[in-house]
Amino acid sequence: MDYFVNFASFFSNVMTIIASGLAIFLFFKNRSKIKSAFNLLLSYTFQLSISELKNKIERLNDYNVNSDEGKQAIIEILHEIQGQFQGNEKLRGLMDKQFMKIKDFNEFPFNLSEPKKRSLVSELRESLRNLELDRFKDLNQD
Repeated sequence: MDYFVNFASFFSNVMTIIASGLAIFLFFKNRSKIKSAFNLLLSYTFQLSISELKNKIERLNDYNVNSDEGKQAIIEILHEIQGQFQGNEKLRGLMDKQFMKIKDFNEFPFNLSEPKKRSLVSELRESLRNLELDRFKDLNQD
């Protein structure tokens, strides 16, 4: 009986070593595929952030600054966008100019007017389009 237990233990140890070696070999052989998969995953999460930002921009466009409740809703949405930029350093770095405008409107809401809001909405939309285009170019180069 001891002979069988020793043989089974030895055999399982040898198989573990072989499986580990095979895993290491496959990792090095498919390193570029694994890297591409991780880059795709990171790109997908960044795309989710952009989609959320797009939805917030569309909500901004639904309200008018000239009404009291519209202005309050706009300021709340701008705070959400500011929070999203602060939580996503990559997004903030890519859109720092827009972040500063939003921050100024949040700190001094009396400066906000309908033309300034429309300008900000257009600027944010265009910046997001450019970000998506750059992302698409990056994915095609990999």
